[in-house]
Amino acid sequence: MYIPGLALANIASLYAVYHGPVGLKRIANRIHRLTDILAAGLQQKGLKLRHAHYFDTLCVEVADKAGVLARAEAAEINLRSDILNAVGITLDETTTRENVMQLFSVLLGDNHGLDIDTLDKDVAHDSRSIQAAMLRDDEILTHPVFNRYHSETEMMRYMHSLERKDLALNQAMRASSRWVPAP
Repeated sequence: MYIPGLALANIASLYAVYHGPVGLKRIANRIHRLTDILAAGLQQKGLKLRHAHYFDTLCVEVADKAGVLARAEAAEINLRSDILNAVGITLDETTTRENVMQLFSVLLGDNHGLDIDTLDKDVAHDSRSIQAAMLRDDEILTHPVFNRYHSETEMMRYMHSLERKDLALNQAMRASSRWVPAP
């Protein structure tokens, strides 16, 4: 029996195995840093964020929502558009500094005058966008499996070892033509 939710759970768990606790923290910190840079630039130019605390998603109030959405569509950028007088922006591990600059252009126009290196230095010294109560101080992913398979070769071997443990129908099912009739 195949349950689609299990596939997503397996992918998420293998992602955690491959990256491990150090890799996941590095990815999370990078995403949050880019979100801080985006937030700082937008606020510097007078746009208002709906929430003072965030991790990877901003809700930005915009005066010309239709214009912003049109520029986003032209730049092939997806923004959340179902928020009254605002747009939602979520960054992820694929987001680059160039993407952040594109978002500045979409939200502020091409002549925004923001410098990402300056913003990066500013947020490095003053990042309070995650509430202290939300910061984790205990260890994560402490099982050895999360600290062992961090190269592609190691990961492929690990996945193959899991595959060998699986009892699949192609290995355990008997063809009906080989069954002995019951007396």
